[in-house]
Amino acid sequence: MDIGAIQAIVAGSNSRVTWSLSLICGSLVAVLSTSFLRPMNRWSKLIYLLFIPGWIYLAYTIKWGDSIARRGILATIAPDRILVIADKMNDEFVNQLEDFNLALIFFGIWLLLYLMWWILNDFFSKTKNA
Repeated sequence: MDIGAIQAIVAGSNSRVTWSLSLICGSLVAVLSTSFLRPMNRWSKLIYLLFIPGWIYLAYTIKWGDSIARRGILATIAPDRILVIADKMNDEFVNQLEDFNLALIFFGIWLLLYLMWWILNDFFSKTKNA
């Protein structure tokens, strides 16, 4: 493996870290914002608990990204150990991708449930008033 492959792994990892930070900020806006329609009853609000495992998996994604970036730097200053470094980077990148995908699943489930609530809430409020 050459340094170009190492840099490609680092770039892919950095992209996941950027997306993770964006998802964390966006979900915090969804929780803290007052400018959008949100569930009012207690049971409907439970869908927001899906953010917690999503945030945990995003934190792991960021942690893996930090480790990959440090190994990328190490590969440039210790080219004689590049095979060992690349092997560990590859394992960490696989872990990062898995954690990122799991986070996306939790946020996707939240979005699906939110949309179902939003559509059905609108439907039932119109049929009650009719």
